[in-house]
Amino acid sequence: MKRVLALVGLCAAMSFATTSVNLGVSSSQGGIGVEQTFKDDKIGVNVHLNGLKISGGLEAFVAGLGLVYRFNGLTGPYAFHASDWIHNKVNNVYGEGENEWRDKRTINYWRLLFGFGYQHMFFKHLGAYFEVGSGFYAGDGGYYLHYDNSVDKLNNKDWELHSGFGIMSKNPPIQF
Repeated sequence: MKRVLALVGLCAAMSFATTSVNLGVSSSQGGIGVEQTFKDDKIGVNVHLNGLKISGGLEAFVAGLGLVYRFNGLTGPYAFHASDWIHNKVNNVYGEGENEWRDKRTINYWRLLFGFGYQHMFFKHLGAYFEVGSGFYAGDGGYYLHYDNSVDKLNNKDWELHSGFGIMSKNPPIQF
């Protein structure tokens, strides 16, 4: 009975939700993402996909979930949290001749980001956003502040400030 009530509650919440599609270069909303907003467009949950450039011209698979709290609805400032999984198969060759060695491994890192942004709805169904945030990476048995994509390793020598921008469409003609 609890499962039936939970399903009915979820369906009722979805009926009062707003769907939006995001496209941009963003830390919390990815390259492309789909978001559901609830509670008068103040709380949003999104699923996003992104690509991360890795040395050697390869693309890593980056996907995640985001949580957004908008202080004034769809137009105004917001706070976000994004949790992303970074997966890639590394096959780098370093050195030459006798000193040559290969770095062949699979990386699986978890990226947790926190930050703030501003979104403005220009029309009823079209808006733009800008955001900035910081976070850390979990992987290789510890927590790190930076992902060095030139050698595909995590370190604490540097610190990253993530920024992003993009456009969003509220209640697009294609519903999910």
